[in-house]
Amino acid sequence: MNSSHLDRPTLEAEQLGFPPYFEKVALFMDLGNLYFAARKLNIRVDYTRMVEVLTKGRRLLRSFAYAGVDPQNPESQGYLTWMKRHGFRVVTKHLRRFPDGTVKANLDVELAIDMLMIAPHIDTAVLVSGDGDFVRLVEAVQFKGVRVEVVGLAEMTAMALIDVADTFTELSELVPIIQMPHPPNGTRDAAPKNAVAATLPHTSSDSFVAYDTPADSEAGVQGQRDNQRFSRPSYEGK
Repeated sequence: MNSSHLDRPTLEAEQLGFPPYFEKVALFMDLGNLYFAARKLNIRVDYTRMVEVLTKGRRLLRSFAYAGVDPQNPESQGYLTWMKRHGFRVVTKHLRRFPDGTVKANLDVELAIDMLMIAPHIDTAVLVSGDGDFVRLVEAVQFKGVRVEVVGLAEMTAMALIDVADTFTELSELVPIIQMPHPPNGTRDAAPKNAVAATLPHTSSDSFVAYDTPADSEAGVQGQRDNQRFSRPSYEGK
């Protein structure tokens, strides 16, 4: 592995002479892991912008989101409702409360099954997570001929996951693009049309495994209706 750059020498659509739209992509968001990364960065994530920057003009086949939910707190479901209405295939599991006070929901299996099932239909899988338990999954999907891009906060991402990925994108470098703005009129600015994910070198990281549900959902998300909707595309042939 080149220590100064994390792009592997694999051929992408552009290198083969095809426009990016011919490259089919599926996005997998570990919302628990993303929540803690966003909290460390002190931002609220604009998921619409994040999808735009991570797909980079390629053909989005599916966007999955995985989260633990608290059935006793219906207000926490607001942002999940928004995601469902904006093209995400949301997968949830009830949170489990442990005697020591921790609250967790492990959706590793659900994410792994979805990625393996859709692998024959895509060229690239984008995994937004820092969980080292996904290393073997990434390898299995790569063996099927799929390129796997990992996106996460380096200090909260397992080194083994960074090493196995075809590309690692540092989440902190995307903050100017993916953070939720707060303009005076309460509307959201459009994402920059030339937004692209920056692929960066990595120095060191510690493993990080965490599952939880974002406790503070986006304000007013249930009543929000904008025009930036992502349609749910149908599977194409193998």
